[in-house]
Formats: sequence, C-alpha cells, structure tokens
Amino acid sequence: MDRAQALRVFQAHNRARISRLIELAPHKQAMFYRLLPLLFHINHKLLPGYVSDDCPAGIMDYQPDSEALNSAINLNRNF
Repeated sequence: MDRAQALRVFQAHNRARISRLIELAPHKQAMFYRLLPLLFHINHKLLPGYVSDDCPAGIMDYQPDSEALNSAINLNRNF
C-alpha cells in the first residue's frame, strides 16, 4: 500500500467513525460535533484563539456541509 492509498483509507475510516459518533449522540451533542470543524475553520474576533485578521486560519480542504451551517444558524441567527 502506497502513502496516498494509506491516507485515503485512514480518512475514509475517520469519516465513518465521526458519522457513527454523530448518529449515536443525543441531538445537542450531535449538533456540536457537526459544528466543531466549522468553528476550527473560521477566524472571528469573538471566538477563542483569534489572533488577527492576517493570521492564517482554517482546516485545509474543508468545505462545511449544510448540516454544519444549519447547526451554526441554530445556535446564532446572525451566522
């Protein structure tokens, strides 16, 4: 197994684990688990860990899905 194939297998396994965690979690916790990568991805003055607008932030190749955005909107209508 080459490096790229091993990475794909690992990422597929990781996505399966996260989706299973979200399925089994109570509603409030599932919403948090959907929202967590989005919170790591954005850089906003009101969030912990903010340094400046010039500071690189985000998760490489992350695109929030509609569930993550809906979870953010449920917590704060201004999102």
